[in-house]
Formats: sequence, C-alpha cells, structure tokens
Amino acid sequence: MLRNFITKMFYVVIVLAIIGLGISLFTNTLKFLTSIFLSIVFAAILFGILYFVFTRNRTGSASNQEMKNIVRL
Repeated sequence: MLRNFITKMFYVVIVLAIIGLGISLFTNTLKFLTSIFLSIVFAAILFGILYFVFTRNRTGSASNQEMKNIVRL
C-alpha cells in the first residue's frame, strides 16, 4: 500500500516538473536556456573533480605501478 502511494507521488512530481519546464521554456526562453547551460557546466565540473580525485588515488600508488611492471615482463 505504501509502495503504491510512493509510486503515484513520484509520477505526480515528474509530471509537475515537466509542466514547470514547459512553462519556463515558453515564457522565458533565454533564462531557461541559461539555466540549463549553467547546470550542464556545473555537472561537468563536478564530474571532472570527482573523476580526477578517484582516478588519481587508483593510479598513484606504488603497488599499482609495480603490478604494471610485472604484467609487462
């Protein structure tokens, strides 16, 4: 019963978000496009930072370098 309610509320929120995006697109297109562009830039920067932090830790250890040298032999 609770799962059914949560599913319906999820769909209501999605529909309201789509309606809000549509209204924003047609009423103030420049602000909408600016907002979308800034969101994409922010997400790319955040992804880049997280990717750099997590991949640097994997490839920076000495044991990992040793394993690469062993595989080459």
